Amino acid sequence: MVSQIKVNEIIKQSGSSITIGESGDTINLAGSPYSTSAAGTVSFVGKLITSNQTISDNTTTKINLNGEDFDTDNAFDTSTGKFTVPSGQAGKYFIGLSCQISSGANDNFNFGKVQMYKNGSLVAVNEDDDRTTNGRGYTAQINGIWDLSVGDYIEMYAVCDTGNGGSVTITNSQGERKTYMYGFRIA
Repeated sequence: MVSQIKVNEIIKQSGSSITIGESGDTINLAGSPYSTSAAGTVSFVGKLITSNQTISDNTTTKINLNGEDFDTDNAFDTSTGKFTVPSGQAGKYFIGLSCQISSGANDNFNFGKVQMYKNGSLVAVNEDDDRTTNGRGYTAQINGIWDLSVGDYIEMYAVCDTGNGGSVTITNSQGERKTYMYGFRIA
């Protein structure tokens, strides 16, 4: 049943704001371009938290982003490490990935990559070549704006070459963000 409320004035009872509707509602003001369903309604930060993740040399490996700082729409799944665009939230998203990669004491890097996958396909790579210092690490990042439809999903992968078959470590948060993915809807 549709209802109408006709008033001449709405005045707040207390506090500093008036709330109309709920999160995710679209509120159209007649003759006005304003809508609460516009940019910025979805945002999240997913991160690696439980332990470091070891990946094999020269093997593309999904990063287990198994924790989150926040997730406004329950769109980031800590069991799969995926961000999935929720129903009604298609649009342009700013997405960022950051991955801290460390080699063992006797391992050198020939290259290391962080990779962004959309719906199971590689769409962006940040590669660091010719890292020769052993026992050291670096952070690779990807940032950009992506046009995403409802049901599209984003995942993070990494691949490294140590030159001698050694494994590398994807570093967990240890109280601070070191390996994480974040995003928010902008339009």
